Amino acid sequence: EGLTASEFGRGPDGLGRAPQSHEHMEPGSFLLHALGSTLVLDPGYLSFGEHDRVLAGPDHNLVLVDGQGPEPMLANSLRWLGDPAGPPPQDGFATIHATLDTDRLDTAAVTTRYGPPGREILLTRRFLFVDDAYLVVADEITPLGSVPVTLDWALHGNGGGTSGGTHTPGPAGGTWTHGDARLSSAIVTTAGPPDLRSVEDEHEAPHRRGLELTHTAQYASVTATGPVRALQVLVPSPVADAPPAITTSTSAAGIEVAVAGRSGVRRATVRWAGDRLEVLDTDATGADPVAFASGPSVAAAGVEHVTPGASFVTLAATATGGWELGAVEPAHDSHLGGPVAVGSVHG
Repeated sequence: EGLTASEFGRGPDGLGRAPQSHEHMEPGSFLLHALGSTLVLDPGYLSFGEHDRVLAGPDHNLVLVDGQGPEPMLANSLRWLGDPAGPPPQDGFATIHATLDTDRLDTAAVTTRYGPPGREILLTRRFLFVDDAYLVVADEITPLGSVPVTLDWALHGNGGGTSGGTHTPGPAGGTWTHGDARLSSAIVTTAGPPDLRSVEDEHEAPHRRGLELTHTAQYASVTATGPVRALQVLVPSPVADAPPAITTSTSAAGIEVAVAGRSGVRRATVRWAGDRLEVLDTDATGADPVAFASGPSVAAAGVEHVTPGASFVTLAATATGGWELGAVEPAHDSHLGGPVAVGSVHG
């Protein structure tokens, strides 16, 4: 393994190497830490002899296809020896793109392809970390086969079981607590309301190598007969505070998640309407906005704001509360009638 490279183990001669035993294939999986606690888990490693218990797709925070993630690397790396100069016989390779790093909004996207033969999906998973406070996961999924597939969104929260925390299922997601922190989640899809189920699973305790614990994972399931979009919103908060109220809705225009009561006074709307993805987070009066938009145009307060293609924007509110999304000049009158100070424009 001294010759293993990021290209699925090609050596200096460009030929495939085997065996490859670092086979936790988890493109698009994520963790979430907040308020002194790990709130969304990775299962860890356990030990060399036992890590097959935690290496599969369902053990990670992935979109599963018919209950599976990408294939494990070990067997496929051995198959590669039959044609070491050819492409690796492995699914789940991923590309990270569309990154953005600002004071109050960070984003990144992962594009990958995996699934059982004839039932593969093409997945673009976009992460938005809003106001250094909560995570939005926006998924675009295109089934590549000709038959329906079952999609599961796996979420491994650090609560329930022997984790030392709690888990409570909800109508559109769940709530986990651990230590002084709480995680509230909700999911909505264009394929209809997902079926939710809770499963006790195992993990290695964060920062405690070899200590095995259990937790409650939650799976949200839909059947896909064509392209599907989904929004997940994960909001940490102190256990001592009232939890945020998270609601989901669907309409002919698209899907939406609304968050009220974040930090006591903040409110947010995450919306996917057609090809347009929007996030708008403000205080209770509608001022101090943090906003994101990707797509041909953005609507605010019933007024359409046209942008030249995808844009990523950080906005500074003015005394009049005016704001606009798009590649505008620093001094500009918005359609809402107020001057706008643009903090930064990317894209």
